[in-house]
Amino acid sequence: MSKILDWIKKHIWQTAMIGFSLFFLPLILVHIAYRIPAISPWFASTWQAGELITYIAGFEAFLGTVVLGLVAIRQNDKSNELNERMLNAEEKRDLFERQPIIDVLDCSISQGLSRDFFESEAIKNSKCYVEGEEDGFNIETLDTSYICISYNLCNISNQIIRCTHSRTSIRDQFHGFSCRELKVFLFHCPNALGELQPNIPQKINFLFREDALKEADLGIIKNCFELTNKIGEKYEAVFDFLFSYYLDSVDRFGYSIRRLD
Repeated sequence: MSKILDWIKKHIWQTAMIGFSLFFLPLILVHIAYRIPAISPWFASTWQAGELITYIAGFEAFLGTVVLGLVAIRQNDKSNELNERMLNAEEKRDLFERQPIIDVLDCSISQGLSRDFFESEAIKNSKCYVEGEEDGFNIETLDTSYICISYNLCNISNQIIRCTHSRTSIRDQFHGFSCRELKVFLFHCPNALGELQPNIPQKINFLFREDALKEADLGIIKNCFELTNKIGEKYEAVFDFLFSYYLDSVDRFGYSIRRLD
C-alpha cells in the first residue's frame, strides 16, 4: 500500500489522468456507441443509454468495493504482523528481565592448612564449599593442606535470586583434559536461604585438597550454580576458571547460562 501511495505522490499528473479517464471514458464510449448506427438489426441495442451507464457505474462501484476490501485485508494482515512483532519483543523483554544475571569479581587463590582456613573470619563470614565427603568430616582432627579459590558472586539483575551450588568439575593437563567430577559439600553459609541481593557481592570460597590440584598443574575448574528467580523459574549458570598450581594464579574466562525448565 505504501508503494502505491509513493507512486501516486511521484506521478500526480498521471494519477489525475487515470481518474479522469475512469470517470469520463465510459460516458464517451456509450455516447459514441449510440451515435453510430448498427450495421445490422441484430446488433441494435435494446437498452437505453441511461441503463447502460447505470450498469457501468454499478460495475465500477463493485470494482471499487473489491479494491477497498483487498486494501482492508492487507492492512489487517500488516496490523497483525505488527502486533505479533510487538508481542514477541515484549516477551523477549520480559524474559530478559526475569532471567537472573550474576557475575564473578576479584578471583584469588591461596594455600594453607585446613585449621587456618576454618578458623579464619573470612571463611566464617562467607559461603564455603569443601572438597570431599561431608560424612565423617571433622575440623578438629583434619589437618590437611588445602588450596582456596575465592571470588565474589554478584547479582547484577534487579531481583532477588536464590543461588545454590549444583556441581563442580575439573579438566586438567595431567588427565589429558578429560572432565571429572569433584565432590564438594557446603561447609558454611551465612544466608540460610542462599539468596543474592541485587548489586551486593557475596564471598564464595572453594577449598580443594592440595594434592588434587598439585597433580593437575594446569587446568579448568567448572563451577555450576542453580539460580531461581522471583517467580520460581530455574536457570543454570556455569563459570569456568583457569588455574595454575605452580604459577599460583586463577582467573575466570568463561560464563554461560541456560534455563532448566
